[in-house]
This record gives sequence, C-alpha cells and structure tokens, in this order.
Amino acid sequence: GMTGAYALWEYCNTPSDQISSHHNPYSIYVQSLTNLAMSKLGSSAIREFRRECQKSASVNEKLLLHLLDRCKDTDYGKEHNLASIRSREEFRYKHPITTHEHYQSYISRICNGETNVMFPDRTRMIATTSGTSGTQNLIPVPTYQRKVFFTKGIAITFGSLQNGVKHRDNDKIKWPNLQKSCKLMHEPKFKYSPSGLKVGPNSSSPKDNKHLLQLYTTPAVAFDVQSETELLFLHALYALLDKNLGFLE
Repeated sequence: GMTGAYALWEYCNTPSDQISSHHNPYSIYVQSLTNLAMSKLGSSAIREFRRECQKSASVNEKLLLHLLDRCKDTDYGKEHNLASIRSREEFRYKHPITTHEHYQSYISRICNGETNVMFPDRTRMIATTSGTSGTQNLIPVPTYQRKVFFTKGIAITFGSLQNGVKHRDNDKIKWPNLQKSCKLMHEPKFKYSPSGLKVGPNSSSPKDNKHLLQLYTTPAVAFDVQSETELLFLHALYALLDKNLGFLE
C-alpha cells in the first residue's frame, strides 16, 4: 500500500551512513512511518511552544486554572474549594506550598481503589520517586499525564532535534533518518497496590509499545533479561555492532 511505498522511498533516498546496519524490512517500515508522524507532530508542537514562550506567564496561569477546573469536583477539590480559585495569586493564597505528607491520606485511598479522589480520570499506576531524599514517595498517575507528557514533552523534543541535528558533511540531509538508537532501559519489577494498581517507576519501559522496539539497536528478545547488569552489557554490545548508530538515550 501507500505506507509501504513511502517506507521504500524513504529507504532509497536516505544516505547509507544514515541507515542502521541492524535494520530489516519491517523495522525500516516502522521507523519510516514513525519518523513521518513524529516529524509532523514535532513541527507543530515546537511552533506552538515558541508561541507560548512569548506569553509564558499567561499560558502558565491558564494551564493552572484548567487543571484546577478539572479537579474541582474531586474529593480533594471540594475539600480545598478549588472551584473558588480564579487566578494564580488567589491559588498561592488559598493553597500554599505543600509537602508530600499533605497528600498521603488521599494517596492511600487511591491505592485502595477509590476513584475521583485527587483527579477525575482513571489512575494508570502509582509511580515511585527515586528515593534520593531518603525515602521513596508514591505519586498517583492519571491517564491524562501520558497524553500531556507525549504532546508537550516528547513531541517538542522531537521538533527541537529536527531543527538542531545536522549531518556532519551535508547540511541538506535532515534528521530524522533511519539510524537506530541505543536506549538504556530495562523492564522494572513492579509491585501492586491492594486494589491491583501497578506500583513502580513511571519511566518508559520495553513493554509500553513493542512495535517501537524496532527503533532501537537492542533486539526485543534481549529485554526479557532480568539482570540490569547483563542487559546493560547487551545494550552496549548491540550498540557497538551498529556502525551507523544514531543516538544514546
């Protein structure tokens, strides 16, 4: 179909030093279409981001009020009268800076399966902090978070890379290309809350999207290795075997 023809065109028009030596026809297909979709999304996201930077204070206040409005009918929102807040200054006055301890009773309720406690949407998981301050803290993660992270984080990063990554010899050759990345990640060992919510790190993991593993030098089967040390060795091994490696992530 059209998508296969586009992937073939992309392959034929990409310089050989910009194509991973680990590719096969399917991985070229996946990376070509991923690049196409992310290029359009990234270009749009970076333009919007630059516009918003010109009026960052008002954009931040608008976002704050939007989040307060989303959560005003939750238990936390009602108990703290979020519906009455109409400005950034009013928020600072009515809801002073808090610590994690302030939210612990609400987080415990979410871990036990209660809904509409702190946010209206479904709880995707319970994230854990790194614990560098002494103890790990739990942070409920709504489904809305992943959408925001993708559209306001990953897409903008991709757009920035499109504008910033240059070929070492030819300025006419643009990124993204068909180079793979070495992504230093492993499948974490999750725990579960009393209600069955997954508890662990909120960073990306191999099982998030198995199709996207085609973008990385490390083969999908290697992510079944449970030892972090051994998997890091495999990441390094397959990265070194790819003479046209693109990125280390």
